[in-house]
Amino acid sequence: MAEKLNKINGMPLLLNIEQVAYLLGAGVGTVRKWAAGHARLPDGFPPFVRLGGRVMLQRAALENWVAGLAVARPAAPTAGAIGAPPRRGRGRPRKVAQTPGGGGAAC
Repeated sequence: MAEKLNKINGMPLLLNIEQVAYLLGAGVGTVRKWAAGHARLPDGFPPFVRLGGRVMLQRAALENWVAGLAVARPAAPTAGAIGAPPRRGRGRPRKVAQTPGGGGAAC
């Protein structure tokens, strides 16, 4: 009976670190660092729950967070768009073209 209460649709209500990492496609070490507070959590990430010595995460909270990531975002301006900053080239900048007559200081 307790097994049925702990699961909905075959998934547990509380997920351990390995299950969270698998569902997110992240490394287990990364999720452990999030849980321990050694690495910055992604924005809006649900809090971890500590039960004795186990660190868990509520499945519903994780699913809601992932669903919130699917919100459409405006497209970034392209290099040719009006009002967009000019695209910077890679590497060392080129020398500025000098004016005819040497470009020295005026006397």
